[in-house]
Amino acid sequence: MGCEYSVHLDKSDEPVTLDILEKILCRLPGYHGKNITAGQVTLEFRGPDTLAALDGPPDVNVGTSGYRVTLCQFGDYNIAAHVLGVLVMELVSESRSERIEVVKP
Repeated sequence: MGCEYSVHLDKSDEPVTLDILEKILCRLPGYHGKNITAGQVTLEFRGPDTLAALDGPPDVNVGTSGYRVTLCQFGDYNIAAHVLGVLVMELVSESRSERIEVVKP
């Protein structure tokens, strides 16, 4: 139903927290806030179509676990591309041995 992108950061850097991610991403178009599902907190991004159906999945959600930031795309590719681009510019450029991988469903 979508794609998952993971940014793996160098472990010599500080782990990425949700608060750090929110500071980086909160001003982007489509930012809709935090969501808690099954105990996991993510940041949601919604375009016009998913704003009209708040009971459905967002276009994009972003979460973190230690040295890994994961972006899940459920809808609008443009929102995913924008958020992923910002993550890469803000996080990867700061890290020495990072890698990005695409996980296909």
